[in-house]
Amino acid sequence: ITVYSAPITAASVPSLIIKVSTGAFAIFGIAVGTPGGADLALNKTAGAGPFTAGGNVPFTITVTNNGPAAATAVSVSDPLPPGATFVTATPSQGSCSGTAPVVCSIGSMAASATATIALVLQSSTTPGSLTNTATVSSSTFDPVTSNNTASATVTTTTAAASSSIPTLSGWMLMALIMSLGVVGAFLLKR
Repeated sequence: ITVYSAPITAASVPSLIIKVSTGAFAIFGIAVGTPGGADLALNKTAGAGPFTAGGNVPFTITVTNNGPAAATAVSVSDPLPPGATFVTATPSQGSCSGTAPVVCSIGSMAASATATIALVLQSSTTPGSLTNTATVSSSTFDPVTSNNTASATVTTTTAAASSSIPTLSGWMLMALIMSLGVVGAFLLKR
């Protein structure tokens, strides 16, 4: 048997031709096309710091459907980092429930569509690194799963001791000015 292959191009459907020793030919068509499914991608960012241990840390989770198909039953799961406490989660579409893990049911997403989730956590009272990871899934086949998980890391520090500068009320400031005026007048008369 001798095997010949026609060139594969985007404009044609290639064929595999097998020459049987008797001289007869058999032609088999091979369908080549775009893989189906919906490539969901997840991105996670943290708000601008600095962050204090025991304080709130905002995160933004962005889900993008890179297509080519629409995605159905899109869901984002965030198990929360150790020591962190759930405060709030607000999705641009769908709803969120639970506190550990937080699960956001986004619903359907057309190809090229995006959805965001504003997530706020309270960090541990112990200063240090806080890494928050989330994962997206769907009931639609996803041909690229390597972009379905994303993380963002922040560093929390202890609260700086406040160096309070004493302030005066308006009345106390007037009394101080008048006192200084009296002392100044007394010194001038001397």
